[in-house]
Amino acid sequence: MNLNDLGWSSDFAQAFTSLGTPDLQPGRITAVHRGRWLVALDTHSTPALLTGRLRAAGELPVVGDWVALRPRPDEPLADLHHVLPRRSVLARTGGRERAEQETLAANLDILFIVMGLDANYNLRRLERFLALGRGAGLECAVVLNKSDLRADWPAAVREVQLLAPGVSVLAAAAASGLGLERIRDAIGPGRTAAFVGSSGVGKSTLVNELLGEARQATLEVSSHGARGQHTTVTRELFLLPGGGVVIDTPGLRELRLPAGDAALPDVFAEVVELAARCRFSDCRHAGEPGCAVQSALAEGRLDPARVRALAKLEREQAWLAERGDPRAAHARKERWKKIHREARSLAKARHRQ
Repeated sequence: MNLNDLGWSSDFAQAFTSLGTPDLQPGRITAVHRGRWLVALDTHSTPALLTGRLRAAGELPVVGDWVALRPRPDEPLADLHHVLPRRSVLARTGGRERAEQETLAANLDILFIVMGLDANYNLRRLERFLALGRGAGLECAVVLNKSDLRADWPAAVREVQLLAPGVSVLAAAAASGLGLERIRDAIGPGRTAAFVGSSGVGKSTLVNELLGEARQATLEVSSHGARGQHTTVTRELFLLPGGGVVIDTPGLRELRLPAGDAALPDVFAEVVELAARCRFSDCRHAGEPGCAVQSALAEGRLDPARVRALAKLEREQAWLAERGDPRAAHARKERWKKIHREARSLAKARHRQ
């Protein structure tokens, strides 16, 4: 193991040197367990704790971060002092009613979106993952795993290629090794990849096959509904034997894009291009005259599921924007108060009658 194998670059070296603290050492976070960060150094790995200053600074380091730390002289432990500027950040919004951003991993080059060719195959979920990766500025590739379970897997490859032109789509069967060489080639020495997808799609099995040993626990998917289980419970970084780094992530059953995701026009390019031809710039594609989107739908030139998916994601983005704006949140709260007052008044009036 050395820093170059882990993805160390001249940009990180320059950022480290600019700290001007010669007694610190650079390293990369490979795992986080119960308040301790496992950091890979040039010759070995060490557990580390955050300094109070770094903890108070806000966002905590995540798997994939490059950090500057100081080993303690009399114990196998180090103190984390700095997080070097990130080249890329993969993040999502917390589920349900939370609008906080959750950072999943840092300093990635390529994102492998894994779907199983069983009951997990879902194009609407794939659109979200594509927006997540492209919004982070990452190269994306789709891995259709468990292709041995579906005889017509080439049809699924073509369907995904039509939905995501320009994105590499790889058929794989982790158990037999199909597709692994193409995945290795796509990662390459010095590059960092992350595997994301729902639970039970075979991410950990793919990582084990790439590593050549069973480092990640795996479970069989239930035959009842083919619903996966969270075998991987933490994010962890591994160095591949042939070069390159992979990060395995827990299955994401719910995926909300981060606020302000700018990748939707790219993921839904055909819908956005048609919308630009509508007569009115604020067209909602709901019966307005001169709507190019509705014309394309009527003529069968546009998939209605794509239009509905984009509209749903745009509503989520609008909700996140409102949650992040105190004035908009206050206006929403006052609006609902007024609605409740009017509802109570109406109920009292009916009761008096």
